[in-house]
Amino acid sequence: MQTPEKQLKEGYYRKCNDVMKCALLVDGISLEGVPVQPDPVVQLPPLDIAPNLIAGHIMDANARKACERKLQEITQRYNERRLLCLEDIKEFEEVNRQLLVDGMSMDGVTVQLDPVVPPPLDDTPNLIADKICHDEAVPSDELVSFVKHLRVANIEEGGILSIPGNVCMGGECDLKFLHGKLFIRKCYTELSDMLLKETETPAFLIEGTPGVGKSFFSYYLIYRLIQLKKTIVWHSASSSVVVCITPTATHFAGNLLKFKRQLNDRSTWYIVDAIRPLDFNAVTLLVTSPDRRRSKHYENRCCTVRFMPVWNWEEILQAYKAGVALAQNSPELELSEIEKLFRRWGGVPRYIFQHAHTDSQQAILEAVIGEAVVQKLSDYISVQDDDAVSHHMLHIDANTADTGEFKQYEKNIVVFASGFARAQVLDKFPEQCRDEMLYFRNRLFRLPLPLNSI
Repeated sequence: MQTPEKQLKEGYYRKCNDVMKCALLVDGISLEGVPVQPDPVVQLPPLDIAPNLIAGHIMDANARKACERKLQEITQRYNERRLLCLEDIKEFEEVNRQLLVDGMSMDGVTVQLDPVVPPPLDDTPNLIADKICHDEAVPSDELVSFVKHLRVANIEEGGILSIPGNVCMGGECDLKFLHGKLFIRKCYTELSDMLLKETETPAFLIEGTPGVGKSFFSYYLIYRLIQLKKTIVWHSASSSVVVCITPTATHFAGNLLKFKRQLNDRSTWYIVDAIRPLDFNAVTLLVTSPDRRRSKHYENRCCTVRFMPVWNWEEILQAYKAGVALAQNSPELELSEIEKLFRRWGGVPRYIFQHAHTDSQQAILEAVIGEAVVQKLSDYISVQDDDAVSHHMLHIDANTADTGEFKQYEKNIVVFASGFARAQVLDKFPEQCRDEMLYFRNRLFRLPLPLNSI
């Protein structure tokens, strides 16, 4: 039979363990720099702290009651949301340090206990992410300016969303060279129309080749939702701050659950960029490059999946004529240079425009093709993971019209990035791989080049 002292110690250890579990229930943690996504909700038993077990042999009655009230407040907050933020944990530790006195009473039995304190959170700082636990995150001036001016943006002739104030697109400093100009692709309009019409759909997923403009699409959609006076919660992997945009105000927080009330409102739009979204009642949109770790759980919500096509040459020309074919650290690009980069990279504006004059980026294509081996080609053809090699050699295109069998943008089509990429892949195989290459050669030549390629 356990002694009262042992029962109390084991019970307290269990309480501490539950609280530490809660502290780590965040939407993203990093272990040695590798982001992972644990399930955000774990059903734990209610945190039932029994203040009647604590005898105040040292503390006076008023101080003891104040501590007990704090414990009850923490308990109530936890039972409401099944999650404790970092401040709750620290407060819980401090109150318990005060209450762990040298005498505790249960059923009239007085026992002597050594203070038991949960391990400090600082012992494992690399396991705790800031996105949920920390409320102190401060938005950058660039992000505040972007959201502020997006409210008063307008669409100019040529299909350009013009955001005043010379803002950094998306609040990202390395996109300042765009001067707040966003080229509205035809697929942006058609995809956003589709999202806005399917009001009964609870969740959407849009995938596409890295660098094709998925984040820019989310900015355009946010602009349209602002015009419709919708409430938007925007959570991007590029920022530690979550943004809540309402018809009358803009709010910033480092804790997604600060906006729990809005996120559980069916009329709210929850837009997530390259992060695994949490489950809420809001209409949810995830825009991401293909990454099974990020989208597999989300797809189980019976979401509507669509694919963003790569740019065709007509769109490249339209962007050039509209004056938004701009590069970092470069005043302008010549059309002949743009055409050369398009033949090389295919329809990915990140490398045609943004990094046109960035030598390290332009050298990537040969480097990743050099890594390709015959044994992996079949895996690359599927393009199911966020693999740098596959996404530079092969692109995801989509059906831009309803085919009868597939709705618009519903079918993903794997294509070679360009004729240059296809030729380079086939030329890289060493002589001893020729037999294997004969098998894959047929498959590779069946892969089409992008539509409207030149």
